[in-house]
Amino acid sequence: MGTPSSIFAADHIDSLIKELRGREVGDVDDPKFGRLSFHLGLAGLPSYWQGRYVWKSDCTLVTLRIVAPDGAARPSDEQRAFVEDLERRYPYFWAGALVLLKPAFRKYVGTQVRLKSLLEEFLLTGVTVPCLPANPVLHEFLYRCSTDPTKAFYVTYENLWATKIRVDET
Repeated sequence: MGTPSSIFAADHIDSLIKELRGREVGDVDDPKFGRLSFHLGLAGLPSYWQGRYVWKSDCTLVTLRIVAPDGAARPSDEQRAFVEDLERRYPYFWAGALVLLKPAFRKYVGTQVRLKSLLEEFLLTGVTVPCLPANPVLHEFLYRCSTDPTKAFYVTYENLWATKIRVDET
């Protein structure tokens, strides 16, 4: 009786391997973001471009994940303008993130740790860019903290308001 489920599992694994290999689409050169790798969405998730980008508001190197609309060859002008707007208004977004980061730090890292200046404690390491136009507009900033770099703090913004935080251990 173990054989049918084993065959099913093997077929399922073969199917996943084919799908993962199919995601390796290649690279694209973007005039604003530079070299981006394109990844097909897996199991109903959206496709996206990913690359490294110098975040101009604080000159840090971040990972950009840009959601790709179906059939698009590269990020849109709207997505480029969106990132420029995020960079220009980053102090506003940082202030919104702080409201969620401070209690999450205490909960997941601990209150016994003396909190440095939050500007020193958290480093922006990732930015997601939505497919545009969208309603609502959802994007995330990813922060790492120097006290515990195994924690990833994802701050989600809905229509430019910080609405929730997710903490993952990596």
